[in-house]
Formats: sequence, structure tokens, C-alpha cells
Amino acid sequence: MLVRTLAADTFAEILRREGTEVEPLPDGALVVSGADAAAIGGQAHREGFVLHQLAMQSASLEQAFMSDTGESEEFVAHEFVAAVTDPANEILPEVAHGPDAPRGRGE
Repeated sequence: MLVRTLAADTFAEILRREGTEVEPLPDGALVVSGADAAAIGGQAHREGFVLHQLAMQSASLEQAFMSDTGESEEFVAHEFVAAVTDPANEILPEVAHGPDAPRGRGE
């Protein structure tokens, strides 16, 4: 769930105490998992918070990947990027040699 309130830090702490997972976003919004809209809205009402947004949020494929990989650069294709940015670094396929190697056209 995507939650926006002026007192996001305080509300996040209250949600965490209730066992809800809360991830603050750079723009001040909160991504809340482990509670539905009714539970979040009820908690906000009981604690006196005004919610400016309470919406379901689906992660994009990119967000899900970055979350799963921890935004690790281990998965960046550096060689491919070098080949694209500088054709002199072109990555060529390996060529099999020897009597058991597949033959090309007419060989």
C-alpha cells in the first residue's frame, strides 16, 4: 500500500510497532506491506493521523528485480555496454575448432 501523511516518520513507527513492514520513499511516501487499506486507515484514525493518500501499489517488474537483487551491480552486463558504446570492443562469438566442430556452409 502507498501511504502519504504529513507525519510519515511518526506514522511509520506506529505501523512498525504493530508488526507492519514499512519502507519510506525519497518523496516522503510510505510503502506498507503486511496490512490492508482497512487496517492502515483504521490505525491512522485511532492515532489521529490524516492520510493524504492510501492506495494499492503494484511493483513494476524493474522495481521487483531491483528489490530482489538489492540493486547489485553484479548483474550489469559491463562487456555488452562496452561493445555498444565502442564498436572496437565488439564481443565476438567463440568459434569451435577441431575435427568435431560443426561445419559451416559448404565445408
